[in-house]
Order: sequence, then structure tokens, then C-alpha cells
Amino acid sequence: MSAVTERHATAEYSSTEVHFRHPDGPMIHIIPEQTDTILDCVNGILDVLSTAGDGDTVLVAASRTAGMLYPVLIKESERRNIDLNRFTWGHIDNYLYPPESDAGGPEGEDFAAWVRINLIEPAGISPDRFFPLSGRTEDPQKSARMYDEWLSSCRIAAVIAGAPGPEPVVHVAFMNPDMDTECGVCVIPLSPETVERNRERAEAAGKNPPPETAITLGFKHMRRAEHIFSVALGDEYAGRMKMALVDPVSPGVIASQWRTDGFREKVEIYLDRAAGAEIVAAFLRKKPGSD
Repeated sequence: MSAVTERHATAEYSSTEVHFRHPDGPMIHIIPEQTDTILDCVNGILDVLSTAGDGDTVLVAASRTAGMLYPVLIKESERRNIDLNRFTWGHIDNYLYPPESDAGGPEGEDFAAWVRINLIEPAGISPDRFFPLSGRTEDPQKSARMYDEWLSSCRIAAVIAGAPGPEPVVHVAFMNPDMDTECGVCVIPLSPETVERNRERAEAAGKNPPPETAITLGFKHMRRAEHIFSVALGDEYAGRMKMALVDPVSPGVIASQWRTDGFREKVEIYLDRAAGAEIVAAFLRKKPGSD
């Protein structure tokens, strides 16, 4: 394995993998195969959870990538004899629905239900250890205050965030640029781009679109987290990762703020070759395995 330093980013190369500390702090892991990328991320998460305390909180996302990660997390936790039921679990955001509605646009945007089906139940986590950020509420502001109070009482061992989205974005939910990103939990209007995306997807699926409002976490509690994990797979994320990791830090590109004070070294980002290509080119000016 050889080491290369460019622009104060120190990287280690094997024949296939690149691992380097971003100049602003986050640790970047670039692994060619998606299955290996997921597995490396899972083992990083489990390394943290193996030393976390009983009752510590893990916050999770609902996303396509998360749907690939959680089955591996469950399997590896069993192999390593790490009891996921030792922790309390919460999640990052949800679209808002009236209590009587059937949530479910084309991708089932009741994120609390998605997390329950894809992680909590298969992992054997007790239902009373999962505290959902409910999308069904008559009083969104009250729900936000209650979730903020709950999180304020938690030691947050890890956040498992989804892939950074396009501008501007906090984790999964797509935000308006004037959002107070340092809030705890807030109610926000979705950006026009997201509303249009959801409308098009719903029409194509013959379903009603989800609401135009969401409840989500800002950075107040993210800055309190001990560790943050993000994973992005595929070339559709290459431009987003460049925006987050190469372009200047910008209030309009929330994912770029992983590089600012309060985050930095606590962030671990896992990319496959496609998602990481522009990052290698920008910081290291060579490709893994090249001479």
C-alpha cells in the first residue's frame, strides 16, 4: 500500500481501494464494489456500536441506499454478536400527513413505517426502543418540539445518514435555502424541485403525491452526535459528492457543511468507485491502481 499527499489530503492506496482524510476533516473511503462499500460502512458503524453504552441513540435515514445497508447491518451485527436492541433508535425526517390519511406516494414516504419494516422489525429491536418522527400529526410544530426535547435528553452515538442530495439538502429531506440549519427539529416546506420530483413520480405510479411539507432534523443534534456515517453509490451521486466535498462550503449546499466546525473528523463517508471518481480526481489527481 502506498501513500500519496495532495492539497493536504493524505491517502492510502491498495490495488483497488482509496482511504483518505479530507483536508477539512471527514474520512473518505472509496471502494470499487458496491457490496464491499456497504460492508465496510456497516463494519465502521458496528465498531462504534460495539463500544457505545446501553440506551445510547442511533439515528437512521430512510433511503434507497439505506435499504441496501440495513440487511447487511443486521447480518453483521449477528455475526459479531452486537445486540442492536441495546440502543434506542430514532430517524431523521418524514413527510407530514393528516392523521387519518394513508401515507404513501410512489415510494412509500411514511419514513417511520419504512424504518420499522426495513430495520426495526427484521433486527428484532423492541418496538418501545424505536421513537419515530411521525409523519401523521394534527400539530406539526408540537411534534417537532416533542422530538427536539426527546433528542436533547439522548446521547447520540451514531447517525446513519443517507447519501447527500442535490442543493440544498439536510440528509434525506430537501430544504429551502432560507431554512435555519442550526435548528433542532423543525417543520419545513419542501423545495420546489422536490415537490415537482414527487409529483412526477406519483403521476407515473398512478398515486397521489406526498405533501409539500416535512418535519426534519437540523444541525443542532447532528453536532452532538459522536459519529456520522454517510454512504453514496453510483455515478448519479458523483456530482452531488463533488458539491459536498470539493466545491466551497456553502449555506445553499447543506451537505458541504459536514466539513465545518462541529462535524469534521466525526464524519465517515463511504463511496463506490463511480461516486468517488471526481473526489479522487480533485484531491489526489490519480486513480486507484494507476502508476
